[in-house]
Amino acid sequence: MILPALALLLAVQPPARPRQTPVRPAASRAAAPAPDGTILVGAAGAERQVLLVEERQAGRLGRWVRADQLAGAAGGSLVEDGVGRWRLRLPGVVLAVREGIPFLVAGEGETTEVPLLAAPQVEGERLWVPFQLVSDVLPRLSSSLTYDPTRRALTLTRGRPTPPRTRTGSPPTAPTAR
Repeated sequence: MILPALALLLAVQPPARPRQTPVRPAASRAAAPAPDGTILVGAAGAERQVLLVEERQAGRLGRWVRADQLAGAAGGSLVEDGVGRWRLRLPGVVLAVREGIPFLVAGEGETTEVPLLAAPQVEGERLWVPFQLVSDVLPRLSSSLTYDPTRRALTLTRGRPTPPRTRTGSPPTAPTAR
């Protein structure tokens, strides 16, 4: 009685599936976004968290990033040039920033003025810059930096940084035939 039941059981079992190679979780998942209250900055795979602060003023949401953390995570530097003046060096771009002035100057020698939505501010001894600098300005000024809004990540491209891109007054004119 047991042998016919066992034979019947073996006959109705589905065939064994071919073995599949297990998929590594890290390879199948997209890179994780930055935790709340932070952005990611650095080379892909070696990104560091940088503090992102949000505040409401006059009904508008302001978002701020600590400039010293931004510079450190990107492999750059932040130097105070004088009272209320800083020089922020990041891959492919140098920025002159002033407290309370809603624009910055990009480049050395040939420079470009860049308007900001809000003026950089100092709280304690820390310089805070508008988030717009990370999300919009830096990727436009340096081909070494890209911003991914889905992950809230400013990523440095590998390789040699290119010089900052600047705007010039008027395009060169073509020589005229004589």
